[in-house]
Amino acid sequence: ARVWCGTTVGCAASLSRRDQLRQVRAAIRWVSGEPLLEPLDLSPWLADGTLSWVVVGGESGPRHRPMDRSWAEALLRQCQRHGVPFFLKQWSARLPKKAEYPPTIDGRVWHEYPTTP
Repeated sequence: ARVWCGTTVGCAASLSRRDQLRQVRAAIRWVSGEPLLEPLDLSPWLADGTLSWVVVGGESGPRHRPMDRSWAEALLRQCQRHGVPFFLKQWSARLPKKAEYPPTIDGRVWHEYPTTP
């Protein structure tokens, strides 16, 4: 299969969607923690190979809900531990491009992509 299949998991209430990804035959299965609204533990799905990519981003606009940097950093560390590419799109802000743009963690822009099998 050449399909990339993903789902949004920005909060703990949506984590069951990752289990549904396990059943999908796809070249790349990925999640978008966007908007990331709370800390998440993706370790089980990273460790078992369910997830091939993690994208993270904060909410934008006048009523944006804040994303704590430590939540994105924790997901980056989980991805690093399991060798899964990580992509940080933006921090939460009314106007993200007026905030730190491009966003960085450890002084680096994280725009990693998975390689297709």
